[in-house]
Amino acid sequence: MHRRTLDDDDDDGAAASAVSYMVAMLVRSSLGEETCAPPGLSYIPPDQSLGAVREEAELVIFSAVDALFARAAPRACSPCDIDLVVVCCSLCAPAPAFSEMVVSRYGMRSDVRSVNLSGMGCGAGLIAVDLAASLLRAMPRGARALVVSTEILSSNYYPGFRLRRAVRTNSAADDTAYRCVFQEEDGKGNLGTRSAFGDKLKANLAAFAPGVLPASELLLVALSAAAGRILCRQIGSMYRPNFRKVFQHFCVHATALAVVDTVQRGLGLSDGNVEASRMTLHRFGHTSSSSVMYELVYTEAKGRTRKGDRVWMISFGAGFECTSVAWECVDPASEADGSWADCIHRYPVRLVGRRHPNI
Repeated sequence: MHRRTLDDDDDDGAAASAVSYMVAMLVRSSLGEETCAPPGLSYIPPDQSLGAVREEAELVIFSAVDALFARAAPRACSPCDIDLVVVCCSLCAPAPAFSEMVVSRYGMRSDVRSVNLSGMGCGAGLIAVDLAASLLRAMPRGARALVVSTEILSSNYYPGFRLRRAVRTNSAADDTAYRCVFQEEDGKGNLGTRSAFGDKLKANLAAFAPGVLPASELLLVALSAAAGRILCRQIGSMYRPNFRKVFQHFCVHATALAVVDTVQRGLGLSDGNVEASRMTLHRFGHTSSSSVMYELVYTEAKGRTRKGDRVWMISFGAGFECTSVAWECVDPASEADGSWADCIHRYPVRLVGRRHPNI
């Protein structure tokens, strides 16, 4: 978009309108000053070469894995102790795969299992966790998995917990949901993507809730549904289960501020419950499949996690995929480190993109 604007010398009005639109979108996105993009996108034209892709991947993946092994005691976990490597990157799938790149970089054993996920959309991070858990159940007891969730942007320029439960719903049979990330023109000729969200989230909650909610909440939901059928009431008037009785922390996939706001209203969450999601969007932008991991680390960096606390992660991805994961904290972080270490003291901040900012 910036390239077209700079080259549009013959129509100053159109250029000014485009710039005004981009400024408005930037403000409403609530992105912070520290949000960054790959170096290749700063060039005109953007560098979308395979070399730029590899350079970005090595920077973000290796720095994260280096920090992980540095944090773990050398005797507790080293690259040679890893039995399974799962790397997910939705929009970029080069050969050799990123999972093989990790195995090569850290000199892992020759019998290590390596899996690379691509094309699964923004929900791939939790899908990778679910996949790793399934594979570990088929491996010898005590096997260890390394899960890396990232997104590589260079080639896609668009002008300490225990796993308790994972539920994934796939709506690919619904054509509208399946085509939710197809770039298509609307009736006015504008290029964009479709939206498929509300009904698919409800379907995921219907599958996830029975495994996590207490019997008292499930009974209220059942009674409300029965009363609704008898009295022919609207769905909106049915009882909404209180997930805050079960979970102390919530990590909502921060694809956009409007998505976080919608989930907050739908689940009856407080601003504090979705603070981690909003602050992650402000600090790092839309980080795709890894956003829920940044949110979890934010909660840890704030010193809010306690042993026994439960965390609910919700992610959405192309397909349309919706994944819910429940974690139980078994070893709270002692201090802020990693991605939030140098800035956690400045958060939370007020988001100027919100119409009614409360945090």
